[in-house]
Order: sequence, then structure tokens, then C-alpha cells
Amino acid sequence: MVSSHVSLLTNVRCSIVQFARAWTAYAIVECVFVSIVPWLVTPQYAYNPLHWGFTATLFLLYPAIGVALGVLCALAVAALAPRHSVLPTSRPRFHAAAGSFSLVVACAANLLLFARHIDLSEVPALSLSLLLIVALGLSAFSSRWSDRLSFLTHPLTVSLLLLGPPFVTGQLSASRVAAKAAANLAYVAVICGISFSLHQANAALRLWRRDTPAGETARRPLALLALLACAVLGCSFFVDQAVLRDAAPSNASAATRTANVILITMDTVRADHLSLYGYERDTTPNLRALAEHATLYTNAIASSDMTLATHASIFTGLYSRQHGAHYEIPKHPWGRALAGSFTTLAEVLSANGYATMGVVSNYGYLGREYGFQQGFQYYDQRVAVPFLAQTAPFFLRHSIRNFLVRFDSRREFERTRRRAEEINRELFTLLSNASRNQRPFFLFANYMDAHWPYLPPPPFDTVYPGKNEPLPWERWYPILRDVMNLKRTLTEHEYDHMVSQYDGGVAYLDMHLGNLIAVLKTMGLYDNCMIIITSDHGEVFGRRNLVGHGVSVYQDQVHVPLLIKYPNDDQPRVVDQVVSVVDLMPTVLDVLGIQVSADLPGQSLARSEAIRSRPVFSETFPDGFLSKLHPRFERVERAVFTWPHKFIGSTAGRKELYSLAVDPTEEHDISDGQADVSKEIETTLVQWLESTPQFRQPRTNGDVSEAQKERLRALGYMQ
Repeated sequence: MVSSHVSLLTNVRCSIVQFARAWTAYAIVECVFVSIVPWLVTPQYAYNPLHWGFTATLFLLYPAIGVALGVLCALAVAALAPRHSVLPTSRPRFHAAAGSFSLVVACAANLLLFARHIDLSEVPALSLSLLLIVALGLSAFSSRWSDRLSFLTHPLTVSLLLLGPPFVTGQLSASRVAAKAAANLAYVAVICGISFSLHQANAALRLWRRDTPAGETARRPLALLALLACAVLGCSFFVDQAVLRDAAPSNASAATRTANVILITMDTVRADHLSLYGYERDTTPNLRALAEHATLYTNAIASSDMTLATHASIFTGLYSRQHGAHYEIPKHPWGRALAGSFTTLAEVLSANGYATMGVVSNYGYLGREYGFQQGFQYYDQRVAVPFLAQTAPFFLRHSIRNFLVRFDSRREFERTRRRAEEINRELFTLLSNASRNQRPFFLFANYMDAHWPYLPPPPFDTVYPGKNEPLPWERWYPILRDVMNLKRTLTEHEYDHMVSQYDGGVAYLDMHLGNLIAVLKTMGLYDNCMIIITSDHGEVFGRRNLVGHGVSVYQDQVHVPLLIKYPNDDQPRVVDQVVSVVDLMPTVLDVLGIQVSADLPGQSLARSEAIRSRPVFSETFPDGFLSKLHPRFERVERAVFTWPHKFIGSTAGRKELYSLAVDPTEEHDISDGQADVSKEIETTLVQWLESTPQFRQPRTNGDVSEAQKERLRALGYMQ
């Protein structure tokens, strides 16, 4: 009896050591792939760091999981051993193989659980899982095979083989299938070769052997792994994001006593949810105060309904069809980057002696991969680093993260971008430096506080009634899918929650815009500064079975706020003529006395009395996300504004006409009753399409990188 107890304790001790060893090895490899390797292979300004606190927690949690599984394994084996004498429970190699086996099963189950469909990035890992299971089984039950396969079944090797192929495939997402397969085969061959060589050369250290005896020598590899874990974890603390910096043009003249320019885009903010535009909730008291010394444009129209296209129009002064930075199925389902052949506002100002600086919250569509850094000497596209950040689904930390967030309000866990407070912190530093220099500056700031997932910080999350449970992606996507598929409409509770949190985000942003204006005044920069505040598109909450934004040119998506405080001018004005975001570039250049290209379709808004009436256009294009939800999104839709009328034409054949003066929310289509007006404006659209050249130059690479897809996915642009 005593002997059996001693044997059980020995097996439990051996099992605990081997399982803890296996899961510690996995923690090391996972940290390398999620933190260190991305920092090495991607530009540091595009690197997305993970929170060091959660990473450190996992380095304690994974061995703890190993210990728990080791105890369960030893107890299970003890219960089965008397009836199954074939179980080699007394051999340490059995427990070592079992520890690695638990890793294989956990990783394979994680892939199958979270993968919505098995794609090429997961096939190699699943195939290797099956091979490793066979190898581990042979190693556990056969001494002969254990000696032959010990190099292959070490937990470091197992972890490298499980996590490497999907990571490599992700890095080569834009490559052909053959190239991905070749890269994966090469990776597996290299890992196996290195593992075998180390096993042969370092047998004395017993780090790469599977026959490590129990006792002191069994703990030695675990101690070495612990030291390696500390080294890897320590390295991950020092890898960080960087800011993109380009030197100013050498021939730029240092212009002095010229107005500074600040361009602010409030991502996803629709005009009719601002009290500045008459909204019943007082969401924008600071913007309303600024309007008392600025020019308010009541009918400003975005060139499109999405971030990429409208911002490209703001920076180039061109419509979407001209600059081509928009969705295009099937070559560019996630959007085509702004081509370097276009001259941006930042490039013009930089060439004229301006210090050009940008700080953006939307690191997805406003990052370098989409070309928006052009002309900026300083461009900050860094991301937020929440405690429980999203990672690729094939990492076990993804499952652990999704489990832990169930016990929190998700306010921080679901946050994927920097808040207005964080953006302002960077802006204040830049402004402080700029105020000491003689050069004028152009500062671009992008805020995303009104964007999904609608997570305003307290007290703005409860300032307006209607808040219910948060809507994480797991709940948001089914709602969006069913509404877009015409299967149901938003419930009253869903609508109230979305709008209350959206309005809270707008109010939170307004507060920090007020702080920014106050800092400008304190620094003495306000008077001689041209301040432009606008938005790229709006948002819809279930109307016409639409949720979010995309493939729509209705007012809730393209009517955006526009407020301009001209330098050394504090007279309040209200302009009711229809204007466009393509007018912003010529307006800035006109105010600064820089020649405006005659090829630009916009006009200067600097002199309100000189604004001419002309048709204004807005376009939307099908994207790779919505097009998969319902066939109705496989269309191009365009709107023509000739006040007070608005005509909408779709490649799907639909034609609509609205009188915005009496029907600003587009409730009543009057195309049948005013067929002549509808036909006349449609002719205007046809003539514009025929006379306006369309950008057709394809990118060398038709798809964005896997890292960029992860950024777009984190921001809610794709599933």
C-alpha cells in the first residue's frame, strides 16, 4: 500500500513537471509570435503592441494550466493503470509526451472553435496537429520510437510547429497558394532540422530530450525554460510602436507670419446628431460656442460614405471616382490605397515651408498602408493598447481573452483605438513644440469616439437614456447581419442603446475639442489659426434595414458637419449653400495664398458671398464585407445635390428624388411627381460621369496584408 502511494506521488510529481514544462514552452513561443516577431518584420509605426500586464499574466496562467492538467492526467492514469497494464505510467517520457499532447489538442480545438470556416491559414496547423498526435502517441508507448521522435515532440518544437504555419501564411496573405505552401514546408523543415540538431548536439543538457528522469534532472529543463521565459517576456516589454517621421523637403522655404492650419475629422459623426445643427440633445456645446466666432456650413456633403474615400477627397480635392481610393470588387474588396501620383494637401503645404503633422485614431484606413502619410513629416498612427486586446484566433490567448471579458463591462476590453483624450495628449505636445518654432504648421487630427463599438467613457455612457448591455462584436455582428439580410429590424432596446452610446461618444469628443480650443488660446495660437472641423461620413441605426455605414448616400450617411474658423476672423456666419469636402483643399490653399490647381472640381469657401451654386456629388461602392451579406449591396450608388433637390441613382436601376428643403430626412420619393426635374438631374449625373475621368491604375498587389486586415477587423470594417 505504501509502495503504491509512493508510486502515485512520483507519477503526480513527474506529470506536473512535464505538463508545466510544456505549457511554459507554449507561453514562450506564443509571446515570440504575438509580440517580438511582428515587431521585427513590420515597420515599427505599423506595429500593434499587446498589453504587458496581460502577457505577464499568461506567463503565470499557462504553467498553472499545465500543473492542473498534469494532476488530472496522473490521477486518470492511476485509475486506468490497474486495468490497462500497457500504459507506461512509470516512464517520464509518457508524461512528457502527454504534456505536449495536451498542447496539440488545445491548439487544434481552439482553431476549430473560433474559425468560422477552415481556410488555408489553418490547414497546415490542423494537419501538423494530426501528425504530432501520431508522433506523441508513438513516443509515449514505444521506447524505440521515443528515442527517434524525441526531437519532434519537445514542447518548444511542438509549439513552434503549431503556431508558425498560420503566422507565416498570414504574413504571406497576398501571395499565391503555391508560395504559401512552399513557405510553410520550408518553415517546418527548418524547425525540424534545428530541433534535431540541438537534440543531437546538446543531449548532455537534456533540454531537447524526451527521456528526462524524474527528480532534480527533471526540474532542470523547467528551470531553463523559466529563464528563457523571463528573457522573452522582458524583451516583449521593450518593443513598442513608433511614429512615422519624414524629413522636410530640403528646398522648402521657411515661411513666416503665415496662418497655421488645423484640420479635424470626427470619424462617423453625422450632422443631425449635433446640437450645433439643431439636435434635441445638447451633444456639442463647445462646437456651438466655437460657431459664434466661425463659419457654419449647414449643407456640407461627404464625397462618400466611408473613411478611406472621403479622407482621400479631403486631402486631394478630388471626388472618389477621380482618386480611386475606395472599395472595388473584386480586386480591392477592402479598398484601394491612395496612389502616390496624387498631390495631397500635406504635400503642397510641406513644399511651401509648413511643418506637417498628423495624429490619427483610425489606424485602419488612415494608416500608411492606404497612403495617407504622404506629405507628413510626422505621422502618428499608433493604436490603443487595452489590457485584453484581440489577437489572431489561432493563439490560445484569444480564447482566454474572450473568456475573461465576459466578467467585465467590456468598456476597455473592446476598445480598439485611442480616445480623444489620448489623441489630444499627443496634439498638445506637438502644439507646444510648434509654438516655439518659426515655421507655420499644418496639423491633422482624426478622432473615432463616435465609431462602433460605441464605448464612451463615464459619465458620457449614461448621460443620455437608453443604455443597455454593451454590444461586443460577438453580438453586434449577428444583429448587423440579420438586419442587413432583411430578416428583422432593430428592437427598440437595441436602437436606444446604440443611439445613447453614439450620442455619448459625440458629447465626449465635443468636450475634448473644447479642451483643444482652450489650449490653442492659452498658447496664443488660436487667432492666427485656420481651424476646420468636419466628418468623413455618418451612421445609421436600422433605418431602411441599414446598420453602421456603407453602400448608402442617404443623408444620415453623407450629410456631415463643417465648421471653419478662419485666421484672424471671429465673425459668425452661416452658409446654407450645398458644399462638399472636395472644397476644403482649394479653400485652405486660397486662404494661405497658394495657387490652386484649375483641375480641382471644388471651389474656395473662404468668401461666402462668392460661393457659386453648382451640382455636388457623393458616391458609394460595394465592399467585400457587405456584399457577402446580401445581393442588394452589390451596387454603385451616386447622389447629385442641386438645392433643394437631391437625386439618387443606382447601378441596380433604382432612381429617387427628394426635396431636402421640405423633406430633410428623405421620407418621400417625389421622382414620379416631378419626372422632369428627376430627368434633368439624372442628365447632370450622366454628363458628370462622362466628363470626369475615373482612376483605373491598379495596385501592384490587389489585396491588403493580413496585418492590415486584422486592424480593419479590430475596427469593425470586416468580419
